[in-house]
Amino acid sequence: MCSEHDSQGGGLSRACDWRGGGSVRTGVTRWIVVLGLLAGACKSKSEAKQLCERAATRFEGCMRELLGSEGAAMARSAPDGLEACTKDDRTVAMYQRCLPSESCVAFIDCLQDTVREAGVKIDPSASREAQCTAHVDDGLRGIAMQVVLMNEIEKRARAAMRRVQDCVIDDTTPWNGCITAEERREVARYAVQRQTDCEAWDDKLAACVFGLPGAKDCDPDAEPTWRLPREQGIAGPKVAWSIEIDDPDDDLDDDVWTTWAPGGVLLVKDRGAVRAVKDGTVVWTADVQLKERMLALAGTTLYGVSRDSSELVALNIATGKWVAPLAGKSVEIVGAAGGKGLVETADSLLYEIDGAKVKKLGEIDEDDAIEPAWIGQYRDTIAMTNADQLLLVDRSAKTVFQISGGEDISDMVVAGDDLIAAQDTGLAILSIPECRKLGSSLELPSTKSDLDCIVARHTISSMMTVTPVAVPGRAVAFNDHGITSKTQLFGVGAKPWAVETDATGDVVGDDRLVYTVSFGPDNEGPVRLLALDRTNGAALWHTQLAAKPPESTDVTFAIKSDALAVRLGDRVFVIPLSRRT
Repeated sequence: MCSEHDSQGGGLSRACDWRGGGSVRTGVTRWIVVLGLLAGACKSKSEAKQLCERAATRFEGCMRELLGSEGAAMARSAPDGLEACTKDDRTVAMYQRCLPSESCVAFIDCLQDTVREAGVKIDPSASREAQCTAHVDDGLRGIAMQVVLMNEIEKRARAAMRRVQDCVIDDTTPWNGCITAEERREVARYAVQRQTDCEAWDDKLAACVFGLPGAKDCDPDAEPTWRLPREQGIAGPKVAWSIEIDDPDDDLDDDVWTTWAPGGVLLVKDRGAVRAVKDGTVVWTADVQLKERMLALAGTTLYGVSRDSSELVALNIATGKWVAPLAGKSVEIVGAAGGKGLVETADSLLYEIDGAKVKKLGEIDEDDAIEPAWIGQYRDTIAMTNADQLLLVDRSAKTVFQISGGEDISDMVVAGDDLIAAQDTGLAILSIPECRKLGSSLELPSTKSDLDCIVARHTISSMMTVTPVAVPGRAVAFNDHGITSKTQLFGVGAKPWAVETDATGDVVGDDRLVYTVSFGPDNEGPVRLLALDRTNGAALWHTQLAAKPPESTDVTFAIKSDALAVRLGDRVFVIPLSRRT
């Protein structure tokens, strides 16, 4: 199955583990051609209808099984070809050949093989340039369908999209007359990049992609995918130093956490310990195992939760010494407020912690209690959020305000005076002060709600997986992990942008730039840190981190005014920043 951070292919791919083995890249252009063929035809009307209904049902089911909900959504977005299928017999042989396939993998492979066999025949004696031109021309109709399906350049209502899809699929008419001039320019950008890439392929790969006689060891799923040109910007600052992560259980995605402490010290928490690192040198090591993602730096103390007992740990960042201020208490979440620690225990008690000093604030009413994923300070209150709720309590733990999201809300993040809410089709920024004027308890059914306190919205495709990150200036940035792997930004008063980056994992930003990590076309590297202009997404500079991607694609950041720490695979890289970069 595909995980939420798998999508890193070069423009038109998705990395998925659907063969029971390693990661497989499936060219989306081939899926889209198959989607088009599903609108094709069959024999007699009664037999045709049954055959096409079976094919469409199985195709959607297999896309769900192999690629998850995104695959099913892609199948559903194909034109309704049932009527056409009863009138045209172009796909009869394909359906009769492929429907008996025992497994979804075999069924999809059969469809893909049929599409490949029906493709343009490349002249083995032609020059590489001519071969590539023929190959590119043969793929443009599929790319045009990709552009239409994404519904980003020319946004269409469902009925209008169906008409355009039907037009593009009809290979008796020129596809370029079906779409707008701007969409044609987008297709042309793909074509130019594909021609350039194609002419640089080695002979073995070219023979495989072209289906030339004598091609050996060909794996269609390993073919390079179509992609848009990528802007990298100029060469930026070099890595100043890096440190290896200690992870004896090889569980990097969950166990690593970094943050900057005063004095230019980087705190690195991994599975084995917590280390303080300055200029690449370990200052001290605290042999304490803390739970992932449950840490907060407040003043001179790092607060965490012990992995073995779920008790609070207060670690002095100057010495590496630690104590357990709430011995015997199981901790639900830790945070920071005003230079002190905040703790909610499993029995809904709130505490303020100052080093080893403990102050009980109160008990949260059981009717209002949530299972928090984050706790911190909001103005003169204590704020807590989980995937679909915001709770504000005063310093005696009495509830003063709450927002409950509908079942479609998947993430809530507090950023200054704003609340960022996400669901699978969009994001919204809510002004908390304005929301509080509407009552002490609000419902947020979706990001498309008509709540007056929503100050910005942003629509995303249901085929994306989004983790919103607040960046300065009331803006939100994220890698969409969609088919085309874009980094996006929107905000209050900000012009939204989306740029192709081949990036995955988190993003981070300052008042000038958004930083993300690109894994290169087809997830093949090189792996680069990209610095994108906050105003338009243009790549200003890049720093190379690795020639090839690591096995773990999880990326996290820690940023301060003059340095950025990037956790990639089993290392943390530190890159110096300055106003000019």
